[in-house]
Amino acid sequence: MTLTIGLLIALVVPIAGAIMSIRTGKYFYNLVVTGACAVLLMLCPDPMKYLPLILFLVISIVGDYFMGHQQHSHSYYLFGIIGFFLAHVCLVWYTFDKVSVEPWLLVVGGLLAVGYGVYLAIRILPDVDNNVMRVALCAYASVSVLSVTMMIGTPAPLITRVLMSLGTASILFSDTIISECDFAGNEKLSHLIMPTYFACHILIVAGALAALL
Repeated sequence: MTLTIGLLIALVVPIAGAIMSIRTGKYFYNLVVTGACAVLLMLCPDPMKYLPLILFLVISIVGDYFMGHQQHSHSYYLFGIIGFFLAHVCLVWYTFDKVSVEPWLLVVGGLLAVGYGVYLAIRILPDVDNNVMRVALCAYASVSVLSVTMMIGTPAPLITRVLMSLGTASILFSDTIISECDFAGNEKLSHLIMPTYFACHILIVAGALAALL
């Protein structure tokens, strides 16, 4: 219990890193946020239980690097999508043997999939003229919706379930804003990209730690 409380208090480190990143725009603080979150899970009792989440965070660092340093490079952008795709695969891995597949969850997942599919088809894909990028965006959207659905359906203490579900939904929201900016030319919510990205990592780790209380 004492260790868990200490780890929860230590969340101030990634929170501070997020604030500094948003204020300065320096990539170093992105590393502080995600790296600190990964270290907190490594310090938990039985850290192997959290291996998929740790890998999710580590791979996110790679995806974040390519997205943050793309400078309009098609290859870097694609590598960033691939990185985050693999990160979401790790979230699916984490929930795979825990999720309780109930009828209501299938309905929620189906509505998310159809809704996001329609959004992509109408709003994003018409402005993407590269077939490889189209496939990458569709694959990434699919695994993102799947990870959100599976996290929602994973039995856990209420606070854990809420925090981890909100965290997974936050990255989907962040990615949607990126798509709006990069493909639809809508930058109205661009200031929320990094806050929601950081919220994803912090909330998921907070949820995992809360389950230990």
